[in-house]
Amino acid sequence: MKIKSAIIGLGNIGMGYDYDKKFKSYLTHSSSLKSHRSFEIVGAAERNPNKRLYFEKKYKVKAYNSIDLLLKDKDFEFVIVANNFKDNVKIFNKIAKKKSIKFILFEKPFIKSSLEAKKVSAIARKYNKSYSINFQRNFNKKYKEIIGKIPLPSKKNFLNITIFYSKNFLNNATHYLFLIWRFLGNQSSIIKERNSIIIKQKYSSIQLIKIDGNFSYNNLLIFNNNYKFEFTSRDEKCIIYQKQNDRL
Repeated sequence: MKIKSAIIGLGNIGMGYDYDKKFKSYLTHSSSLKSHRSFEIVGAAERNPNKRLYFEKKYKVKAYNSIDLLLKDKDFEFVIVANNFKDNVKIFNKIAKKKSIKFILFEKPFIKSSLEAKKVSAIARKYNKSYSINFQRNFNKKYKEIIGKIPLPSKKNFLNITIFYSKNFLNNATHYLFLIWRFLGNQSSIIKERNSIIIKQKYSSIQLIKIDGNFSYNNLLIFNNNYKFEFTSRDEKCIIYQKQNDRL
């Protein structure tokens, strides 16, 4: 039996990035759900009428102009929220009340404060709902394996980590910040400069550098004594450079 699913927000990540394109992998929630044999799209919600028409034309599923209508008219177990609402706590509460829903996946940025996090956790417990934020690289087996093998920062293994990102910090920098979570310890200092943030720790330095430009980009570099690890966002590859055989 397929998992009945719905999508809220039919923008770039919801539907647009690969609407008219053919890729070996899928870039949007709509195409990913459609291609997966375990899921069935039963509805969507989007305010933009043109996007609703495009969605219905391609996926042969009704798109509603509000979340309320979608929740009222359709029963589903899984919902993806791919829209940046001003108050995601309110949206989460509205969705969580729907009895048929078991799991909610939010696009980042989801919540922006510890107070919002506490409110969401309380709502999830009240209605017995599971939820997650779409940091998909944290579920990439290859990435997890490589990150897991890099020794933790120490006196003998000092780490220099650099994250390049464009546009919004919460949208693009946090992807890799969550991926390197195991390397984050007690910060000795956090320095904010014009286009960068430098996090100093006892045996590591993490720099987040914003790149100017109207495009979506993020890239991760990790240096230790013998290796350089480069994670590229465009083709989702990891290149490992060894000290004895430097490819630079």
